[in-house]
Amino acid sequence: VAGHGFFTYMLFYSAFQQSYIWLPFIGLIVGVLATMIGSGGGLFFPLILMLIFQVPAHIAVATSLAASLPLGIAGSIGHYRNKNIHFQLALLFGVAGIIGAVSGHFSQGF
Repeated sequence: VAGHGFFTYMLFYSAFQQSYIWLPFIGLIVGVLATMIGSGGGLFFPLILMLIFQVPAHIAVATSLAASLPLGIAGSIGHYRNKNIHFQLALLFGVAGIIGAVSGHFSQGF
C-alpha cells in the first residue's frame, strides 16, 4: 500500500472481526493453564486459533510462535538470574529442535 508501511497497514487497515475482542481473555486463560502444566502455551494457542477462530493451521502456528517468543525470553531471563538453566541440555534441545523444525518444513512437500 503506497505511503503506508506493512505493519501499519496490517494494524490499521486489515479486516477486524468482533471475535478478536476475546483473544486477550483467551490468552490469559491459556497463559494460566500453560504455566500450571509447563507447556508454554504452544499446545493451546494454535488449537484455539484453528478451532474457534477458523485461522488456517500455518497462520495459527506462526501466530502462536510470535506470541510465545517474548514470554519465553522473559521467562528465560528470570531463570538465568536464578541459575536454573542447564546450558548443555538447553543447547542439545535447541539443536534438536532446529533440526526437527527444518526437517518438518522440508517434509511438507511430500
